[in-house]
Amino acid sequence: MHDELGNERHIAECPPRVGVEDLVIVPMVVIALAISKLLKAVFSILIYVLDYAFPILLQLIRIPLLAGRLLGDGIELFLEGVVRCLPMSRAKREAWRARVRQQWIWFRRNISYQAFEHALHHAYLFLFIFLIGSGPYPPEGPGAGPVGVSVSSCLLALLV
Repeated sequence: MHDELGNERHIAECPPRVGVEDLVIVPMVVIALAISKLLKAVFSILIYVLDYAFPILLQLIRIPLLAGRLLGDGIELFLEGVVRCLPMSRAKREAWRARVRQQWIWFRRNISYQAFEHALHHAYLFLFIFLIGSGPYPPEGPGAGPVGVSVSSCLLALLV
């Protein structure tokens, strides 16, 4: 490195100078640190909110599922009564009743609370694996997967 007069100087002898780059870099670093701190604070608040709201929402979803189940039972009973009153052969009537019952059993199985929990569990695992970026989906083997993992531990994994 050469100074203004053309003399050769070692790099260790050159004092650091403030340049135009520093006017751009320093504010960017400060902004990035502020955003990082803000996001960590938002995520920590979100952890606490979700830890309390999530179980409450799971309990509240039982009401519509129960209402749908009761409504479906009523519709099935109504349709069986209508089929009983229609002028058709006994074999056709039994086939119709069996078809209505079979469809309702399938539908009831798919709107049950267990089906809802199962779908929610798989969505949660998919989200967890997507955010963390490792492991097989769906989980393999008995007891595989993040069993007992709470929402807060998922979000906490993002912060660390």
